Amino acid sequence: MAGGAPLYLSSCEPFDGCPGFVNVNQWTIDTLDHLKGVPDNEAFVRGAESGKIYRVAGGAPVYITDCGPLGECRGFVNVNEWTIEARDHLRQSPADGTVLEGRPSATFWGLQAGQRHQLEPPRTSAVAVDDGALEAFEVGP
Repeated sequence: MAGGAPLYLSSCEPFDGCPGFVNVNQWTIDTLDHLKGVPDNEAFVRGAESGKIYRVAGGAPVYITDCGPLGECRGFVNVNEWTIEARDHLRQSPADGTVLEGRPSATFWGLQAGQRHQLEPPRTSAVAVDDGALEAFEVGP
């Protein structure tokens, strides 16, 4: 679970056999009964095999290149790298209208069709990411 959404693990090997798991029936997962379809904004997930950390923004994982400006990315949830690559309960790209705040630059960016455009601050609903993470999004109109 990350940010209220169930994320499928392709293997428990990187997690010492997934200790502490909780059994639920598949219907609970399939119908998202009391679960979210994608993790909440600002949830951190970490690819266990690669050690790469991502922050969820608009339902999609955004690769974080430097955790320093974000307070060291505390509270991440370990998942398989496959989970991130396959976009299991994750969107391919952030939903249109998602707002990112680059740090430490304090610039605000709106996302539309996978492209970013600069916005005037402040934006209280912005998801903070490091400035390096913004490079994944082409600057659009």
